[in-house]
Amino acid sequence: DGDACDGQNVVQRGVNAIGKRRGTVPFIDQAFSTAAITAAFRVYATSGGTKYSAQVIVQGDRVLMSTNAANPAWGSLYKLKTPGQRFDAAFADGYLLMTGSALTDPVLKINILKSSATTLMDTASGQTIKLYAKHLAWVKNYLLLGNVRDVTELELSGATTYYASRVYYSKLLSPASFTAAGFEPFNEEDGQHITNIKEKGGSALVYKNRSAYTFSFKDLSPGGDQLVSQVETGFGAAESYQVVSVPNYDIVLDRSGIYGFDGGRRSGVSLSDSFKEISLDISSLYSSIVENGLLGGCVTGYYAKKGWFVFAYEDPDAYPKGSPNRVLFYDFVTGKWSLPVRGWTPTSLCFWDQDDGEMFYGDAYSGLLYEADVDTQLNDARRELPLDAMDSGLGWPGATLNTTEVREGSASLKVVVSATVNMSSMARVAVYNFSQWPDGSPIVKSETSLEFKVYPASISNLQTIRVDLQVEGVSNNF
Repeated sequence: DGDACDGQNVVQRGVNAIGKRRGTVPFIDQAFSTAAITAAFRVYATSGGTKYSAQVIVQGDRVLMSTNAANPAWGSLYKLKTPGQRFDAAFADGYLLMTGSALTDPVLKINILKSSATTLMDTASGQTIKLYAKHLAWVKNYLLLGNVRDVTELELSGATTYYASRVYYSKLLSPASFTAAGFEPFNEEDGQHITNIKEKGGSALVYKNRSAYTFSFKDLSPGGDQLVSQVETGFGAAESYQVVSVPNYDIVLDRSGIYGFDGGRRSGVSLSDSFKEISLDISSLYSSIVENGLLGGCVTGYYAKKGWFVFAYEDPDAYPKGSPNRVLFYDFVTGKWSLPVRGWTPTSLCFWDQDDGEMFYGDAYSGLLYEADVDTQLNDARRELPLDAMDSGLGWPGATLNTTEVREGSASLKVVVSATVNMSSMARVAVYNFSQWPDGSPIVKSETSLEFKVYPASISNLQTIRVDLQVEGVSNNF
């Protein structure tokens, strides 16, 4: 791998042809924080005949949105109770609705025209039930919430109830209006839980760990005409957030393999039957991922511009550990997989299908969102290794935390110099490992720079900035 790195950076270029994949560039050069980007969504809205767009990401405990400008920057919309969550999202009633995996935060409504994030359900406004959910979908003008936590009494008594196999539904064209009786159970006694909800052919396709159901309706209400039909047993979406919708069917990660599944409709389009395995050529690799308990960390997406299914996974024999460290592309035209792409560590994927079809991924280590497969870039963007987030005064004697005058990033440490105090300093004594990148490849000192930024709030009081660094090689002592 190290001697012929580009040998693993080739992709399909049509039938019987390959070529070097294109490079990457950061979407915004300045990271908001060093936390992994665990969710990314492209949002569109129209007002007065003008189309607007924005990029929404989840990084650490923040929901962020890019400013709509020639030189965009990240702005914070919402602070989450639990950091590092994965998110499900749907577009409904002109808003982006999103909900997290931890079941500790409400369903959020993102309005890009107002640059705001608000709570979807509020019992104070007359809502009789308040729900947190892992999964959601907008189907036939109803909002569906699956794998939920009822928190209606949370603030009064601290009581909550989990319903891992229920789907609650809103009133027609009212995504914020739910009732206690407005739900449908999906075999609550089978020991499984709902792992995804997708709209398919005018119905909802509800996935559980080892089964799949269709949920069809016209009038969705208690006593309405809804119908639940189990279409698969022993097959399902093994983990949450890993079902990808492509034309005519879904790509599903079952424990036995990766399948194209048409929801039991037997459409005959691109599939010989209701489901077809596409992972036969990588069966050994996939089995290793499952056996090592790494399936839940996989990240998947559909790159419509190239007709590729994107599969990011953690190779148990590669670095870095704890996040996807390899990426495969499945070409629907040729029916073949690419060689593993190394150098990417994506914890989320995003596709700008209403723009020019661009592909983006959120990085696990640099805190950056990268545009990938850029035609004008032959190589990937420079690698970055964050050393200190500078968002806590712990370990920095002499520093205080400034959260009101932040110029870039999520927070900053400050020292104060005034007319009566002519010198102030902060220091950190620590050993940083500069020997290798997160993927285990060596850092070449002659090709690497150490960077930091300083913002002088009052330039008239500043005469000198001095930074002392001691850099030396250390072997076998870390």
